[in-house]
Amino acid sequence: MISHHAGLAETEDSDRTGRLRRSVQILQQDGFGCAAWRIGRKFVSPIMKAEAYFMFDTALGAPAPADPGETMQVQVCQGLESFESVEAHIASMGIKRNVAERLERGEAVAIVSCKAQAVGFTWVAFADVPVKEFDLTIVVPTGYIYHYDSFVLPEWRGRGVHAFMIKTARQFARDRGCERSVSWINVLNQPSLRLMQKWNRQHGMIILYLRLRIFARPLRAAFGQPLCSRFRKP
Repeated sequence: MISHHAGLAETEDSDRTGRLRRSVQILQQDGFGCAAWRIGRKFVSPIMKAEAYFMFDTALGAPAPADPGETMQVQVCQGLESFESVEAHIASMGIKRNVAERLERGEAVAIVSCKAQAVGFTWVAFADVPVKEFDLTIVVPTGYIYHYDSFVLPEWRGRGVHAFMIKTARQFARDRGCERSVSWINVLNQPSLRLMQKWNRQHGMIILYLRLRIFARPLRAAFGQPLCSRFRKP
């Protein structure tokens, strides 16, 4: 006679081992604080949207990561005359963005390609821009850029594309008289945080965004600096 109870017990043990292994991986990747936030966020997700972000204020002249070893090309586009080219490149990655609106505001985008295939992009703004994640508008002072919306195709991540296009975008801004960059990164986005720490090891603000799903109005809190020092109502 074959016992099914033994097989069931082995499956349960395997599941527990898998969950334990995953928990250890999260702790190793995120650290205790971010791991605890990830678990707590998942626990309250049925009733509440909860996000936390680090905000950085970085000198554009800070040391940058090395260029990737692979042969890549990067172009920086600005102005509505580049709309069709930018729209086509971004669409080729399966991504949709309000390209015309951004270019009309004077923003620039750095697009990285390899063998004529677009593999990533990042945007920079030179004036105040609405930030949908916070339901606020970020204030971009003179001499600053707002660096946001970076994307790399999954199969190209971990190969230096992100650092390469950000370095190029920062150089583009420096050539136009800008001296500093402001940006924010979700605390759970560890790859981007590690890259940012190569430029700036300290964040200037932590932003907490909470919204009960039955209410439209969110709760925002900032630590390190007042929220009004970086944002205003739309």
